[in-house]
Amino acid sequence: MGRYYPQARAVLKVVFDGFGGDDSHPTVVHVLPVSINVRLNGYRQADTFDMEFDSRAFPFSPELIRAAGVEIYLFQTAGLVGDVSSYATDANLTISGLVDDDGLSAGDTGATFKVSGRDYTCLMLDKEWPVGKRIPVGEDLDVTVQRLVDECTNHKTAGRTLTVRFLDESDVVKAGKIAKTTTGKVKIKPKVGVKHSRTNKRGIPVRSGKNYWDVIYSLCLQHGFIAYVKGTDVIISKPHVLNATSDQVYRVAYGRNLATLEIDRHMGREQVPQIVVSSYDADTQSTIEAAWPDKLVASVSSDAKVKGQAAAQLTSIGTVKETIRRYVFPGIRDKAQLQEIAKTIYQSLGRCEAKIKFTTADLKDLQGADLILMRPGDAVQIGFDEVHIEQLRSLTAPQREARMRQLGYSPAVAQLVATEFDRINQFRHPWYVRDVGLSWHNDKGLDIEAEGINFISIARDDKQ
Repeated sequence: MGRYYPQARAVLKVVFDGFGGDDSHPTVVHVLPVSINVRLNGYRQADTFDMEFDSRAFPFSPELIRAAGVEIYLFQTAGLVGDVSSYATDANLTISGLVDDDGLSAGDTGATFKVSGRDYTCLMLDKEWPVGKRIPVGEDLDVTVQRLVDECTNHKTAGRTLTVRFLDESDVVKAGKIAKTTTGKVKIKPKVGVKHSRTNKRGIPVRSGKNYWDVIYSLCLQHGFIAYVKGTDVIISKPHVLNATSDQVYRVAYGRNLATLEIDRHMGREQVPQIVVSSYDADTQSTIEAAWPDKLVASVSSDAKVKGQAAAQLTSIGTVKETIRRYVFPGIRDKAQLQEIAKTIYQSLGRCEAKIKFTTADLKDLQGADLILMRPGDAVQIGFDEVHIEQLRSLTAPQREARMRQLGYSPAVAQLVATEFDRINQFRHPWYVRDVGLSWHNDKGLDIEAEGINFISIARDDKQ
């Protein structure tokens, strides 16, 4: 497969404080980091970073800095050559954002400058939605979202900071590709509020206590999409993970390229087995309802129809087997749109019966795909060393038991694996990546940590 080297570069865009006068124009500084930690979180949260670099690259006191932006690039190369300008590409961009805290640390080994902050989602998270303000209706969804993004990023005075674009459903995100390319087109752009009742023509009301990102994310969800920030783009797309084919799934295996593996199972209940979305249609004076998956859940009590309560089935030992999560989206008159909303919520939340966490220092997965490019919302398949799996599969039950005991397992576990081997392959289906951590050090290289939850099986839950 060849040898690859994990590398990191960063670009600082610094505005110096005018101390009562005019602040400086942005100064661009290229740095070679000493260490970087990036946390790529779920869609609703801001991604975070912290970085340390030699202060000789930036010999200024933190008190002189009025504001600073950061672009961090993590990537791999076949050699140790090239400067930041060689690798500052969209394909290599891991996070772009604003500095919340900075500091200078000096000691016997020298001085380092430290910065930490969040990606550009913070601009919308930090701005509160005005009380009584409504979302305008009638325009394309991306036009409306761009209008809201511009409002909370001071577009009129500072220029456009973030650009909104659709990710086409036909764009394939393949794990084996170095760059994730998109056309920026979408077949049908929904118009905001068109399928809402007439009472919303003055605009869609928003409950108090929300911030701009809450409103944007919820608005996209109401139209069957999710929203997230990548670099300086606000992306509107369908959750792509449930449509992942075999060549779009990252593959790792304990015994091959995983340093650690943790598995936790939440036995009490399935968090999201079925989403039910309802709305009141003022024209017909009736409530319309749609669900995803649209399978029937038996023994649902009438009390469960009350907003905020859950319908449940109990197993024979008294634990909750199925739970319905209900959402109300007022004013939507189209049942097909309600079902699309239910499906989008279902896909974006994932089913959390179990949780995995793994770490690896490998830069490639078992298929040669670049693990540095793994992101929340991707699919990952976890397995064990195929050598051991194939060996056990070829053995009889007594031989499996003997082999497991040779490998150091207890007699009880060895017997269980021997007799229930076909049932124990718990990683047959991919998992949904919830967040990714990337830790790089100039002496130690790169460690990748990912946390995933149960990935929903198309064969089990989807009629497609």
